[in-house]
Amino acid sequence: MQMIRSMNIVILACLLILTGCFGVADDAVSPPAEGQDSTSTTVNINHSPNIDAYFNSMFGIDENLVFDAQNSTYSTVGANVSMYHSAIDIDGESMTMGWDTDLDGIIDINVSGQSGFTMLYLPLSAWHYVPGTIGEFTSTLAFIAIDVNGAGESQLVHINAPQFISSYQYSTYAITADGNTSGDGPTTATDDSLVMMTMIQGSDLNWAAVSVKISINDGAPLTCPKDSGENAQCIFVEYGTNTSDQVWSVGDGFIIYEAGQNLCDDTATCNIEITITNIQAGEVIDTSSATAA
Repeated sequence: MQMIRSMNIVILACLLILTGCFGVADDAVSPPAEGQDSTSTTVNINHSPNIDAYFNSMFGIDENLVFDAQNSTYSTVGANVSMYHSAIDIDGESMTMGWDTDLDGIIDINVSGQSGFTMLYLPLSAWHYVPGTIGEFTSTLAFIAIDVNGAGESQLVHINAPQFISSYQYSTYAITADGNTSGDGPTTATDDSLVMMTMIQGSDLNWAAVSVKISINDGAPLTCPKDSGENAQCIFVEYGTNTSDQVWSVGDGFIIYEAGQNLCDDTATCNIEITITNIQAGEVIDTSSATAA
């Protein structure tokens, strides 16, 4: 019995020694790795605001028109659009928010509420014609939110304006046609001048929007491109006080010429029907007739 008691004492002593050893091993602090600081730090992460923005299409696009009494025309100078925004900062920080209307990264119209509608005015210069469409325009805005610590977020919002009313719509054009362009009348040549068209009323119209078609003696319509055109049978050439400004203005006009085809000569009366279309607006602005003489 004495021997068993002695063995138990030895075993307990060994356990205590082993436990102490493991405790020392567990409590030992490993030295910091090379290049590391033994001082612990806490990093506070600043989150960027979360935003959402869109165009309120239910309001539509309210265009601003200016009436020109001298020419009896209306011109679009801009449009009002209704925009919606919402923003949240999960860090609970205050934010500076608003709309950037010219996409320079700077807020132009500030908002105070974290959500709501804002009526914005966009000048005509902020709208861009959509090529290949009939009078459609588009614009892009950005909603920006920046918290007090400088973390920011932005969202682009696109606005499409079908059949946008530009300065050329609402204009009442008056255009005269004169068949006496050369004084000698048409000949058997293939480059005769046929008719002169002059704008006497209307707003400036970009030449890129002008389409000219003629029909001679009730024949099939011919498209006359400006200045030149491959396989064209007729062309039109601008004349006036300023032929370098890219627009057709009151007092200026164009002359329609044959282009390699003898469309009219002195053997028969040459009646010409002229149709001028604003292809951007998708509307005929003038139909005239003249006799080449």
